Amino acid sequence: MKTPSNGDSVAADTDAGVLLKKGQVATRARVSERTISNWQARRIIPFVKISPRCVRYSWPAVQRALDKLTVKEVTA
Repeated sequence: MKTPSNGDSVAADTDAGVLLKKGQVATRARVSERTISNWQARRIIPFVKISPRCVRYSWPAVQRALDKLTVKEVTA
């Protein structure tokens, strides 16, 4: 597992109990931090509010939430 210089881990799904910061989730989902904020505000992804300014995310829970939004292929 490679760790970028800013400390964000892009790696594996083996960290089920680890809570991630917004930037780490954005990196894994390949979206901006603003998108993560929007998804959080719209309650699309689950989050843990530790304090008013401290929010964390469980990557497996975020993945499950995003998988529910996946549109299946339509066959004719």
